[in-house]
Amino acid sequence: MKTTNKPFQSLVFLCFTAPALLFSVDHEPVDVEGSQDTISVEQQSNFCCGSSSNNTYLAGGTYLPVSAHVVAEVSALGDELQLEDGSTWKVDSYDCQQALHWLRQGAPVTIVQNKSWFSSYQFCIQNKATGAMIAANLFQGPWKDQSQYVVEFDIHLGTVKLSNPKEITRWKINPSDISRFAAWNFSDAIPLIIGQNADYDPSWNSGFEALLINVRDTKNSVRAHQY
Repeated sequence: MKTTNKPFQSLVFLCFTAPALLFSVDHEPVDVEGSQDTISVEQQSNFCCGSSSNNTYLAGGTYLPVSAHVVAEVSALGDELQLEDGSTWKVDSYDCQQALHWLRQGAPVTIVQNKSWFSSYQFCIQNKATGAMIAANLFQGPWKDQSQYVVEFDIHLGTVKLSNPKEITRWKINPSDISRFAAWNFSDAIPLIIGQNADYDPSWNSGFEALLINVRDTKNSVRAHQY
């Protein structure tokens, strides 16, 4: 009589049916549609900017800019990628193999705007060691204790103050992005991910080097300069 290894069959089934990276209540939820609510002038006047502090964090024994991240996990198929802050990104199917290589390399990465007109992916994750990029969309926000939160802002001046458990930073919003910045729903806590502005070129443009990605409304990311 022929027998089968049922525990092995169950394990194989789970490997191919379970989600690649599990969703957790400890992560900030992502709302890609976002809210277009704005605040009143009276509410705006209640906020101003505070002071800043160190703009780097420690990763792998090396000081990196605040816009730098590290690949922490990649799904078995390479279609999902998780950074050190817990944020999870859906990877373009054409870039899955490259995502698997990045996990083994352990190189720092950053998040930039996707400049391709014909892509359904809003962002690219760029390998800072090689310059290679993979297209990705934010699927799950950072861990709540790793997020950057808006704590003060001034829409008239185009400034925002961010805070996380390690540091406080201040940012000046690109004047061209003020309308998108004003559309953020400031009535609720706004978690942000800091990336790098794809248009930034220090050889001729020294300002607005960063990209502030609104986890609640990823379509409303803004370019900014830390000061």
